[in-house]
Amino acid sequence: MARPRSFDETEIRSKLLQSFWNTGFDGTALPDLEEATGLSRKSLYNAFGDKREMFLDALRTFSRTAVETNTRVLVDPDASIEEIGAVLHGLVELADTTQGRAGCMVCNTSREEIRNDPAVKAEIDAYFRQLEDRFRTVIERGQARGDIRDHPAGPLAQLCVSAVVSISVLSKAGQPTDMLRAIAAETASALT
Repeated sequence: MARPRSFDETEIRSKLLQSFWNTGFDGTALPDLEEATGLSRKSLYNAFGDKREMFLDALRTFSRTAVETNTRVLVDPDASIEEIGAVLHGLVELADTTQGRAGCMVCNTSREEIRNDPAVKAEIDAYFRQLEDRFRTVIERGQARGDIRDHPAGPLAQLCVSAVVSISVLSKAGQPTDMLRAIAAETASALT
C-alpha cells in the first residue's frame, strides 16, 4: 500500500514554478529543485514526473494565472479603452516589484531551447493567443460603441500584446519605469 504524501502539493508546485521562473528550464538543475522544495529527486519524480513535466506544469500554471490576473478587467462586457490602459499600466506597476523584475515566464521561455519542444511551443502559442483574443474582444466591442478607432481589430490587439511583451522584457532588463509608462500610454493612445 502506498504511503500518503507528507507534503502540500500546491506549495511544492508553487516552489517549482518560482524556481523555473527565476532561472528557466536550462538554468534549473534537479539539485536546485530538490533544494527549493525540500524533497528528494525520487519524491519529485514520483509526484510530478521528470524535469520537463515539472516545467510544463509550471509554465501552464504561470500562463493561466498571468492571463487571468493581469487581464481580468478585460472580461467585463463594458470594458473598453480605459480597461486596456489599466491592464498596460498595471503591468508597469508590477514591473517595480520583485515578481515583475523576473519578467514573464512565457517570454523568458521563448528565448530558451526548450521552446522547440512541441508541448512547450503549444503552451507559448496558447498564452499569446489568449492575450490577443482578450484584447481583440474588447477592441471590437469598443469599436461597435465608437470608443475605439475604426481599424482592423486584429492588428490593434497584436499591438497591445506587443506592449505587454515589451513591458515585461524591458522590466526584466531593468529599464526605467518612465519608459514602460510611455509604452503603455502610447499603446492606449494608438487605439483612439
